[in-house]
This record gives sequence, C-alpha cells and structure tokens, in this order.
Amino acid sequence: MTLPLNLSLRKIIIGTGLVILTIGLGFGIYLTFFAATPSEPITNVPEKTGTGLTTGGLPLSGIAEQKPAGETPTGSTEATTGLPQSQTVLSSALTITPAQNTTLSSDGDTMQYYDAGSGLFYKVDANGSLTPLSNKTFYQVQNATWSNDKDKAILEYPDGSNIIYDFATDSQVTLPKHWEDFEFAPNDDKIIAKSIGTDPSSRWLVVSDANGANAEAIYALGENADKVQIAWSPNDQVIGFSATGDATTEFGTQEIYLLGKNKENLKSLKVPGFDFNAKWADEGDKILYSVTSPNDGYKPTLWAVDASGENIGANAVKIGLNTWIDKCAIISGYRAYCAVPKSLDDGSGFDRRLGETSDDVFYLVDFVTGDAVFIAEPDTDYSVNQISVDTNENYIYFTDTITGALHKIEL
Repeated sequence: MTLPLNLSLRKIIIGTGLVILTIGLGFGIYLTFFAATPSEPITNVPEKTGTGLTTGGLPLSGIAEQKPAGETPTGSTEATTGLPQSQTVLSSALTITPAQNTTLSSDGDTMQYYDAGSGLFYKVDANGSLTPLSNKTFYQVQNATWSNDKDKAILEYPDGSNIIYDFATDSQVTLPKHWEDFEFAPNDDKIIAKSIGTDPSSRWLVVSDANGANAEAIYALGENADKVQIAWSPNDQVIGFSATGDATTEFGTQEIYLLGKNKENLKSLKVPGFDFNAKWADEGDKILYSVTSPNDGYKPTLWAVDASGENIGANAVKIGLNTWIDKCAIISGYRAYCAVPKSLDDGSGFDRRLGETSDDVFYLVDFVTGDAVFIAEPDTDYSVNQISVDTNENYIYFTDTITGALHKIEL
C-alpha cells in the first residue's frame, strides 16, 4: 500500500521539476540558435564569370546545350531546343525615328534604310553615324526593294507609281503602275514582278531588264496572285513558289510548286502546314521556311529542306522554333539568325498580331542539322520586325514593332 505524500513535500517536488524543465528548454534554445558550433569547411562555391554562374547543374547563361536530333514519324530530322537560357546582352538604338526597309549595305558592315519623316535614305554604321545616300527627298515611299549590290532600289508609292532609283548615279526610271511585289535577279540584270491587270486573265508573273524594258510574261497568275511568293534563287534557277498545289492529299499538308526561271517542270514540295513562306540559303540549293501547322497548335514553325534539282524535297528537317521566316536573317554556310518570341498563343500563325505582344530572343539556326542554338536576349524587351546580320557576324541589327527604330546587339 502506497502512502500519500505530505502536501508540502509534493509542492516542493513539483516546483523543483518545473525549474529543471525551464532550464532544460532554455539551454536547448541556446544551443539551437545562438551557440557557435564548428562546421565543415564549405567547398564548391560558384564562381562569377563573364558568362554567369558556373555550377554543376543546368547552365544559367551562355549558349544553351542542345539535345540530340531524333527522327520524326515522317522521316525528317527534328531538333529539340528547349527553353532559352539567360544571356542578357546590351542593346543600342542607332536611330530615334522609325527605320523602314532596312538592308545590309554592300560593305557588309553598315545598314541602309528609309526615313519617312525626312523622306531621305540613310546609311548608318554601328556607332549610329548617319550619312544620306542621296540629297534627293522621296516623299511617302510605301515600300523599297533593294538590289543585291544595294546601289538601286525599286520604290513603290501609295498611288501605285513605281520607280527604280540608282543611288550611285542619282538617276531613275519609271515602271508600270500595275506592277507590284518586285525583286532583283541575283546579278541585278533583271527584275521580276507581278503584273496585276484589271481582268484576271491579264495577271502575270513578268521578268524584264533592270530598267523595265523587254518585259516577258512567264507564268499566268489568274486568281492566284496572292498564292505566289516571288523568291529568285541565288543559283538563278527558281524565281518563286506557288501554293496552288493539291491541299487534300493529307490533312495539314500543302503542295508547293517551284517556278523555274525557264518554265521548267520542277518537282514540288509537300510542306507540313499552311501559310508557307521561304527564304533561300545563300548557296541556292536549300530553303528555310515557316508554316502554320495543326500539329504545332497553329503556331508558325521553321523547317529546312533541299530545293534544287532532283533533291527537291529531300533532307527535310524540322527546327524546334516557333517563329516566322521574315524574322530570320540568312547568312552563308546554310545558317540563319532568327528572332524567336518567348511565348506564342495557339493560332498565332494565322494572326500575326498575337506574336507582336511577346518579346523576342535570338537563335542561330543550322539548315543541315536542324540545330537551333540560343544566342542572346536583349537587355530591353523588343518584338523584332526586320533583322540583318553583318558579314563578320559581329552585330545583329533589327527594328522593333513598337517604335520602328533600328537597334543593334553585339554578338
């Protein structure tokens, strides 16, 4: 039988226990938060470098690592790019006012453009120094198509008037008002245009001398003028593409005819999407093009393919970039620098305005392998309009869709 403790003794025991518990808790808190305990030396501290943090994980900056290309179900090679890594580069404005119809000058370093405010054509270098190409004022030029030597331009006006102006000699010739959508031949000795008559039966693709003389009707356009893209190949064999082929052979595909300079019956291309637009490789036997496909959420997607002789349609490669071909600047070696929106909504391939709300980053594209290597992101947000790259690949020049001003980033 357990005897009850004396009441005073019980109070003493309980009080002593509370004191001991309080001291223990306090000591534990002290050890946890305030005591300076020795620790192991810290190793592998990331170093700051010129390209960002060097760690053992994913790169935080620099050129994005590419995944190996794999075979798609259609047999073409598709490159997977992944999301761009952060490599912010300084951008500089070369003009304050909008720069229209920009092009790389014949020297390969400077840019040429039209300034609507002053009505003058200028040359600007990488430091922003301006030089007028001519003292002549050109009011309300709607579009300017440059010759390959950059000495001439076909100027189109809102009233339909067209002239060829030679900046080297300060002379001009007049072209027919019903001609539109011009381009120079590779050696600048000819020009091509769409001759749009009132009646569909009088609408033709025409080729003439560089002064507009000796015009020859090459292909009848009829009701399909808007389906023909003029694109004279550097090897002087093809003068354009016609999206008038069979569009019912397979859902989401389109047949594109190549228009031979001498009316040759060339093989056609089958492209995986709609709204086909292309640019030639400098070598003249491959094209880089964009299409809008249901397989890509109706976003614009880049592809490359052979487009010469018996190889037309061979070696198709899907490039994992959602952008439009006119956001790409072609350079030698089957390559192109492309401005790519950081995000695009589904359906943007059919509504270009959806892409103008996204800021762009830059990639280097390889036509042959399909690799798309992340290059840089400007320090200021831009949606790119026109893009050029100097011959030595020191700078990317571009205009933005908001202000129209000309900018540069250094590569």
